[in-house]
Amino acid sequence: ARAAGSAMKEISRIMRGGEVEDPAAAAEEELKGMAIDRVAQRKAIYDQVVEPFPTKVGKHVSKKERDETGKNQTNLVYGEINFESFGIAFEKIKSTYGLPGEGTTPVQGVLQAPGGIFYDIGSGTGKPAIAAAVLHPFESVGGVEILEGLYETSLQVAERFTAVGKPMLADAGETVETRVEFVHGDVTDLATLDWTDGDVVFANSTCFDDSLMQAVAKLAGGMKMGSIFITLTKRLPSKSFKVLEQQLYQMSWGGATVYIQQKLTDPEDPEEEDEDEEGGQGDEEGAADNDAAGAGSGDPNQAPLEENQSGDVAAAGE
Repeated sequence: ARAAGSAMKEISRIMRGGEVEDPAAAAEEELKGMAIDRVAQRKAIYDQVVEPFPTKVGKHVSKKERDETGKNQTNLVYGEINFESFGIAFEKIKSTYGLPGEGTTPVQGVLQAPGGIFYDIGSGTGKPAIAAAVLHPFESVGGVEILEGLYETSLQVAERFTAVGKPMLADAGETVETRVEFVHGDVTDLATLDWTDGDVVFANSTCFDDSLMQAVAKLAGGMKMGSIFITLTKRLPSKSFKVLEQQLYQMSWGGATVYIQQKLTDPEDPEEEDEDEEGGQGDEEGAADNDAAGAGSGDPNQAPLEENQSGDVAAAGE
């Protein structure tokens, strides 16, 4: 009960983007009946799985390889998600955006029943994929990571999930044994991993530059109608996706806007030139404001956070 209460306060703080006078009341008001307790309970499982792999492990592995190989692009700066924020996004999909007939959501819904596929684009040490497996009984979760050291670490995290997470989920009543698969390669190379069949795709994209965002958005055109794409700080520069919600959440390194987006169209051929492709983040502010639904708002042009701020930063690596 104490852990659940603490998690509720943290969820409330995240939703408000800072401290609030009455965390419990604010959580109840903002989340409107969502499964707060479930997020708190699942966080306990997630924490047990990732306990041997604190943030400093990923940061060290990432920096070491980037220094040794000269891969110092901003796209590769390392950072990690906040589980509570991730859980809130999932619960919003389950309770609202993924309901059958909501927007372009298919008749079976999204996250309405066991199954489905989750991908993390720039999967780092694999924590978002593991968080997804803890929050929902997917058929499979996985991702693609370009830095070999982070990829190797994600394999260890996956083994830890099998050894520790799956038994804990079974004890919690889950009957689906989610398959976890990570691959080493470039997120824009679908021959390495074709993530366009995902029901939910995630990119911790704060440090993605415009060219990478454009490339990811173009490939995301191959996703099926009704699928969900979650990004941080920057929305997908594509008219094939509608922003269902943009909300500034309090993360471990500071505020970050979480975009929940839904595919509006049938799968498109990523090899064809997208005539509706927009020219960059600077051209999207109006579109993001016009498309956004819900009470939350954020700045789609928010600058990437400095790597040394609070020791963390959202990035391609996680």
